[in-house]
Order: sequence, then C-alpha cells, then structure tokens
Amino acid sequence: MKKNILQLSIKSIEKSSSLYLFFIKRLLDKLEIKNTIIKMPKIVKRVTLLKSPHVNKKSREQFQVSYYKFIVNVYTFKEKFNKNFLKFVILNKPKYISLSLRRII
Repeated sequence: MKKNILQLSIKSIEKSSSLYLFFIKRLLDKLEIKNTIIKMPKIVKRVTLLKSPHVNKKSREQFQVSYYKFIVNVYTFKEKFNKNFLKFVILNKPKYISLSLRRII
C-alpha cells in the first residue's frame, strides 16, 4: 500500500483561525483519517511612525500585525483519496484565511 501525505498550510492574521483548525480536526476525526497538527510560532511585525516629523520627535505611533500559521499533515493510504474532503474544506474557508495544499509522497 502506498502512503501519501497531504500537507495543508493555514495562514491567518486573526487568532480565530484556530476555530477553522478545530473544524478541520473534527472533520478528519469523523472520517477516521490519521493526521497531525503542527502549530508554528506567531510572527509579529511592528511598525513605528512619527506623528509630526518636524517638531515632536518623541511623539510616535506604533502598530503591529500578528500572523498565525498551522500545518496539518493528512496521512492517506489509498491511491484515490476522497476529493470531496478537500472540496468541503476549501469551500468552507473564511475570507481571512489563506490555505495552501502540498502533496508529499
């Protein structure tokens, strides 16, 4: 039997992406498909801007954006993997989440 690994990479700006991850996990458990979930470290990007560039050098504003990333490895042992699972996951994806698929043999 040939073992295939499908890797789903979930990236988001909002922390609520873990809710979508929970949805995928429940779906995989329901279909009895073996999987592993890897939580990547949070990436924080900060930007500092001057409020008035001429006089007040000390008055500044700071902004930050946090990026969250999860990797889900789906282990399939069938030659023909159920593509309905992938369609269901992609169609129910929220707008603020980017999803990329990669097949590892």
